[in-house]
Amino acid sequence: MKVAIIKGFAYAHDGVTSEWLSAGAEHDIRDELVPGLTAAGYVRQPGDQKSPSEQKSPGEQKPPGEQKPPGEQKPPGDQRSPGAPAPRDPRKR
Repeated sequence: MKVAIIKGFAYAHDGVTSEWLSAGAEHDIRDELVPGLTAAGYVRQPGDQKSPSEQKSPGEQKPPGEQKPPGEQKPPGDQRSPGAPAPRDPRKR
């Protein structure tokens, strides 16, 4: 069944290979999944009016491939205070 995507999510049409369905797009989803995805707020019928909650917010979750590049992410466990010096690289003398 053709649906409009409200919130992006990973979907596997064949039950094995998943793809990211982005908010704002229309896709075919297996009929038996539509009621649950609609109730959870992930999809709506293409002709239905957009609800206020569908407005794209700056903090909307992005698919795993669209996350910040590794150089821009703070490594997990790095809990130094902002003014603390960076750890010394043991390979450099």
